[in-house]
Formats: sequence, C-alpha cells, structure tokens
Amino acid sequence: MRRTSEWLHALATLACALVLCSAQAQADAPALPDDDALDQAIQHQEHGHPWQAEIVLRRLAEAGNVVAMERLALMHWYGKLLYPGEGWNRDMATMWFARAAARGSEVGKHMAKVAQRDAAAMAKAKP
Repeated sequence: MRRTSEWLHALATLACALVLCSAQAQADAPALPDDDALDQAIQHQEHGHPWQAEIVLRRLAEAGNVVAMERLALMHWYGKLLYPGEGWNRDMATMWFARAAARGSEVGKHMAKVAQRDAAAMAKAKP
C-alpha cells in the first residue's frame, strides 16, 4: 500500500511540474530561440527515445534554456520510473532544478525543495 501511495505521489508531482513548466513556457514574452530543439526533444520522449531527448535537452540547458533545465531535471528525477534502465540520476536532477531555480523557475524552486526533503528523509532513514 505504501509503495502504491509513493508511486501515485510521484506521478502527481510530475503532472503538476509538467503543467507548471508548460504554463511558464507559454508565459515567457519572447519566444524561445530553440523551440524546434525543444519540440525535437519532446518527440524523442514521446517515441520512447529518452536518451536522445536527454542529449538535446542537455545541450539547451547548458546554453541557459530554463525550460530545458526543467525538463532535463524532471527526466532525471523520474527517469527510473518512466524510463527503466541505467543512468538516471537524482543528484543530476537536483543540480538542474537548482540551476533553473536560480533563473527564476517556479518548477525549479518547488522541486529543489522536494529534493531537499527527499535527501533529508533518506539521511534520516540510514542507520
């Protein structure tokens, strides 16, 4: 029961974060210079190619694109749940959430707090 509750909480948090991310992207006055690349990353995700999406998003995020930072962080945060396999890293997610938050991202600010609570809970659980 607890496992199901945690899974549902994770999905609900992801849904909220994606809604906030979309709202923020639409609210930005200037169009993102890399809209086509963001669309390409989304298509990679939709077609089951998360690593190709990760490559595109990382390039954009490293160039300072806040929406890409948010999406990249969300992929790493929920990667093991959504895209089973190796390589998804919550520390990487936390870093990108923090970078997005530093640029004013509400998603980044919220998820950085979630990551801090998660880290504190994990530290408390260790004997």
